Amino acid sequence: MYKSKFPKSIHLSAHYQQDIGKKVGIVLSPRSITSWHGVALLNKDGSFSIKRKKDLSKNLKLSSKTINGIICRYHIEN
Repeated sequence: MYKSKFPKSIHLSAHYQQDIGKKVGIVLSPRSITSWHGVALLNKDGSFSIKRKKDLSKNLKLSSKTINGIICRYHIEN
């Protein structure tokens, strides 16, 4: 779709999309992390954040929730 409308353009996207032929990844902020490079963490205050798995404590509990038929896994902060 993009190529037919804008054949000489470069498509920038922070999200993976299968219909893109050529894509240039961009960093949205110095501490930016995308969901496919990190894991979801349920914080003690009930909020969610995305963290790099290597930066998480090894003793976190792994849980999951089905949302719209998709199993979403996340770690729970102790």
